[in-house]
Amino acid sequence: MNLYVGNLHYCLGEEELFELFSQFGMVKSLRLVKDNKTRKSRGYAFVEMDNEFAGEIAIRRLNNKIIEGRNVIVLKAKTKAVQKPKHYEIRLRQSTYEKMMG
Repeated sequence: MNLYVGNLHYCLGEEELFELFSQFGMVKSLRLVKDNKTRKSRGYAFVEMDNEFAGEIAIRRLNNKIIEGRNVIVLKAKTKAVQKPKHYEIRLRQSTYEKMMG
């Protein structure tokens, strides 16, 4: 199960998050989102738990819990929508225009 973890204190690192979520089951992957320029935490992460049960337990135990002075949010992550590339839309508009013009 993929989890979204938000409102994290910027001092929390991947190791601390791994330890925190490992209490509830095996952590398959963890990605702490960082700013591209500064490489500092942006205050949220994505954690993939080994199974649904472990994810549900982590949500129940950690959502709205105060960690490092912050009220942490833990939710089931939404799946990323697949987007068509922009060039596809441009080609589609061009071909529609060409058909209309004859």
